[in-house]
Amino acid sequence: MTVKSNDKLVKKYIESIDKQIAFPKKIKKKLLFNLQNSVVCYVENHSDTTFEQLISHFGTPESVSEEYIATVDHDELQKAIRKSKFIKRVVLIGVAAILLAILVTSAVVIIRNETTKTRIVYDNVDDLDVSTVIE
Repeated sequence: MTVKSNDKLVKKYIESIDKQIAFPKKIKKKLLFNLQNSVVCYVENHSDTTFEQLISHFGTPESVSEEYIATVDHDELQKAIRKSKFIKRVVLIGVAAILLAILVTSAVVIIRNETTKTRIVYDNVDDLDVSTVIE
């Protein structure tokens, strides 16, 4: 088996596990990095490795992800989740503030345009044709 096909096999296996783990990116990256190193070592030492052999040796993507979920430090996971929620809230508040600023600016522009449309300034009252003024 060539190095390129080995890389594809490892990538396919790691991606299948990655899809099963719903953790914050930082924690998932650390877990998958360690697993990938193990898988790469296995593939290098066992020529002609197949996807089925990886499953036989390491386990199905579902079982591997369940094992990793069980080994994750609960405090680290909680911290990462809180950080993720905080970032999402900050972004949401920022977007809301921008939309509010756009709304207020638009309202001010519309109101100013409405009030300036109806103003007509005459320098001399004698030039005013009273017959054209509508009450």
